Amino acid sequence: MKQIKATFKGENGSCGYTNGEEYTLNITDNPVIEINCTVQVVAGHGRCFYSSIHSFLNNWDNIRQV
Repeated sequence: MKQIKATFKGENGSCGYTNGEEYTLNITDNPVIEINCTVQVVAGHGRCFYSSIHSFLNNWDNIRQV
């Protein structure tokens, strides 16, 4: 698991996130399906699943390690 900070640039309200807000995220991989990455907001907004790293990057910006 890797912890990062990132700004959400996806659709406002998607997975409970607000467009333009910065979040602390835990990034985990899916051991069954290697192309998936699972993103969970530490603050408890729930999990959001992405089918590829490209789809994750389309929804997040200003990504950096904590």
